[in-house]
Amino acid sequence: MEIYLVRHTKPKVDMGICYGQTDLEVEDTYTEELNEVKKILPKKVEAIFSSPLKRCSQLATDCYPNSNIEFESRLKELDFGKWEMKAWKEISKKTLDEWMADFINNAPPSGESMKDLSDRVLNWFFELQTSNVNSATVFTHAGIIRTLLSHMNDTPLHKAFDLYKVDYGQVFSIRI
Repeated sequence: MEIYLVRHTKPKVDMGICYGQTDLEVEDTYTEELNEVKKILPKKVEAIFSSPLKRCSQLATDCYPNSNIEFESRLKELDFGKWEMKAWKEISKKTLDEWMADFINNAPPSGESMKDLSDRVLNWFFELQTSNVNSATVFTHAGIIRTLLSHMNDTPLHKAFDLYKVDYGQVFSIRI
C-alpha cells in the first residue's frame, strides 16, 4: 500500500496563536501552495481521505476535483480545548510547563493529549491497513503526520517533534 500524507497549506492565523481544531481559512498564498502540492501528488489514487477542517478539505477538493473524498474526523489536529485561538503568551508559563513536561499524557483544559490523538489516528490507520485499498492520499495536519511517521518508524511519540519537520503543504510518501 502506498500512502501520501499531505499537510494542509498555510492557514490564515496570526503567528503565536494556539490553534488545533479551529476551522481556519487558508492564507492568500493558497493558490501557489496548491499548485506545488499538485505537482507532487499522483493524478489518481484509490482512496482520498481528509480532515473535515477547511484548511484540509479545500486542498483535498482542489487536488482531486470530482473525486470521492472521505472526510474523517479522526484526522483532525490536536484539540487544544480552552487554549484554542489564544496567544501562546497568554497561557501562564506554569501551565505550559506542566503540559510540556508530559504532553503525551497531559491535555490542555477541555482538550486532548497526544496519546488521545495517537489513539484516534492509529485506530483509523489500522482500519485503512485492513482495507482493500492499495493507494491513498490523506490530507491532514502536522500532529497526525508526526504520529503516523512515529508509528511507521517505531520511534517514541515524544520524539516526533524533534525527528519530523512537517511544513505547510509538505507531502510524505510511505509504503506499507
